[in-house]
Amino acid sequence: MTKEKMAPYKLFGKEIMMPIVTYTNEKKDEPPKMSWDDEIFIDRAEDWYSLMYYAREKKTVRVITRNEYIFWSNWSNKNASKDNT
Repeated sequence: MTKEKMAPYKLFGKEIMMPIVTYTNEKKDEPPKMSWDDEIFIDRAEDWYSLMYYAREKKTVRVITRNEYIFWSNWSNKNASKDNT
């Protein structure tokens, strides 16, 4: 099993470490690139269409999905509470 590459992501004033998932020209990068031109937060299925936005053509975009954000946010909260006890 390979270890996921992580980078900080800040939303609503809270910064958490999340796996890096990047897309270039609407295709997922494997392995993910370590630098990107833009970030998008995918809250609903229709938000995926924003990858096709003409201004993102030939650019690398980091994608953060709502479900991933919730998972890693809860995970970081659990670890933070362990550190404080």
